Amino acid sequence: EWQSRIAYFHYKKQKALHPCSDMGGFTRLFNTRGAKPDGLMDEIPTVVVNQLASGRCDECDAGFIVMNRPWGVVQLVKTAHWRDLIPEEYILLMETDHMFMKVPENVATETKPAGFGFYYMLSTDPKLTPVVKKFLDPTIDHKTVDAVGPSPILIHKPMLEKLAWPWWALSKKMQVRRDRG
Repeated sequence: EWQSRIAYFHYKKQKALHPCSDMGGFTRLFNTRGAKPDGLMDEIPTVVVNQLASGRCDECDAGFIVMNRPWGVVQLVKTAHWRDLIPEEYILLMETDHMFMKVPENVATETKPAGFGFYYMLSTDPKLTPVVKKFLDPTIDHKTVDAVGPSPILIHKPMLEKLAWPWWALSKKMQVRRDRG
């Protein structure tokens, strides 16, 4: 809860300091077993989705809790909250351990999201190249894969809707292959 409170505090601070910026609303995506609300529901705008179960079923985390990231987004884009209460054209997905120290510049376009570069996620790293190639369409050069993760990322709302399910499916495929070696 403390990370959510800190993230929301910094969002509100930047929004107040820069009221004419492109910063839109804030929605906390909360994955919890049985989609049960918590004590922050009245404090932070929240959408509650069902957390994956533990284990190896179709809707299980396979021992990897971060599978809830794509699973939560799959559920989010189907909600009335998404459809009716998030009017922004661009969405910033971020973890609660990221903070707004300044208003992020929206450099995303309708066809190209913008993500934070991670120095350790290079598709050209000899240790990572085989993994990237294993899950990459063979017509795409692995050297063109951006060194970004799923958070933070700025993305056009319709693109996130379109990519939510493929993100989940690829995550499941990668998890199954990881389990099998």
